[in-house]
Amino acid sequence: MEPNSSNITDFDFRQMATQPCANMREFRNLQEECARRLGTGLSAYLRKPTSVMLQNVRHITWAEYCAQAKTPTCLLVTSLSPHPGIGTVELAPSLVFSALAGLLGDNEETPSAASRELTAIERRLLDRLFHLVLKYLRETWPEDGPSFALESVLSEISTVGIVGQEGIALVEFAVNGEGLSGFICLTVPARFARPRRQEFGADEVSGPVLRKMGDGKQILRRVQTGKVRVETVLTGTTIKISDLADLEPGDVLGLSQTVTTPLSLHINGAEAYTGFIVPAGQRRAFAIQALGKREHEAGRLTS
Repeated sequence: MEPNSSNITDFDFRQMATQPCANMREFRNLQEECARRLGTGLSAYLRKPTSVMLQNVRHITWAEYCAQAKTPTCLLVTSLSPHPGIGTVELAPSLVFSALAGLLGDNEETPSAASRELTAIERRLLDRLFHLVLKYLRETWPEDGPSFALESVLSEISTVGIVGQEGIALVEFAVNGEGLSGFICLTVPARFARPRRQEFGADEVSGPVLRKMGDGKQILRRVQTGKVRVETVLTGTTIKISDLADLEPGDVLGLSQTVTTPLSLHINGAEAYTGFIVPAGQRRAFAIQALGKREHEAGRLTS
């Protein structure tokens, strides 16, 4: 019996990553716990009762997400180390500007504010809010989960370097409170929403990939060509917003760290070493004095 050509439809194999997983219940429960933690944290930060409810969890492509997004917005781009990929957290402008108004003691309604981008100073003032949201995301996931380390803050979703047809898991939270209504949207690669035995792409890295790459020496050569971000961190301090507004070129800002206290050398956002800044010709260099806290803990686990 020959098939009826009128009943045959084309199948788009690029959409396979966006098909529902067999065990989405576990992933949804994870996000419901995250919503409860976010509600508690935002209530304390905004100093008013705030509820966060999980609204939806679905699989779509990045192109579909970009098509439904509004501009300008407030998009936190995060790394997912130690796992590959990029994560994003979109905060509704109404939520962001409400938090900003609370910080500045301005309770007047400014509906037009939500239609503009954040200034550089406003982003710095909201830095605590950004890291608070990422903190609860990070704490909700298992210990081997993504780090959700903040990489950048953007106003346009289309500028993120993610392939349009890449499948993503979209998690939508509804945020409501006194004089506040908005949303928080989390996106991660679709593999993060798979059942535990497939979680974080473990299956993709096993078997065929290792056989294709060859022995350990070849793998090591490939790893050695990669790059990591290295930065020196100087412990800061806190100042009043009024003092921040009065800062001018030539002012000296005192920090809480003494001149004899070692600085931290971070690799991909994690403390790896401690030491001091030293001159090296016409440049400055970092002289390593000791292992950082994370390296010490790793040493104890392997010893």
